[in-house]
Amino acid sequence: MNSPDAGPLGAWLKRQFQDLYAPNEDATATIGQKVQGIFTEGPEIRYNHEKMDLRSFQENLESSQFAVKENVLKWKDLLEEKVDEKNVVVAGFFSVKRLSTFRVRVGPAERHQYISFSAKIENSGGGVDGSRISELFISSSHKAAPINLQPIPGQ
Repeated sequence: MNSPDAGPLGAWLKRQFQDLYAPNEDATATIGQKVQGIFTEGPEIRYNHEKMDLRSFQENLESSQFAVKENVLKWKDLLEEKVDEKNVVVAGFFSVKRLSTFRVRVGPAERHQYISFSAKIENSGGGVDGSRISELFISSSHKAAPINLQPIPGQ
């Protein structure tokens, strides 16, 4: 969902997060290459109010893809606000449903991640191609999908 307040940099960030949180199986770039391409040198990253370096953020993303056969990213909200001539703040909320290669009963194990974020994006000109994230604040929570077992008849 694109809110009316989301502009070109909001759409750019949405594509970048899609690639990081729900990568295509046939994508040629690794998560590490994608992370290096969208962040400035030495960005400020806070993950659940803990300061984190770019390498740790990348490792967090890579570990979230362990034993995952399918990712479904669903946007709830996306807002964009211009700070000055070079900087824009994009904030929003999305959820990621991950279906595992491991099975529970007859279906794949399912995990849900809920992410609220605010990102400061520096634009060096040249449209969205010159954009890089300089500050990123993320609040994230994980939840396993409930397992609904059917009662045994006659019990």
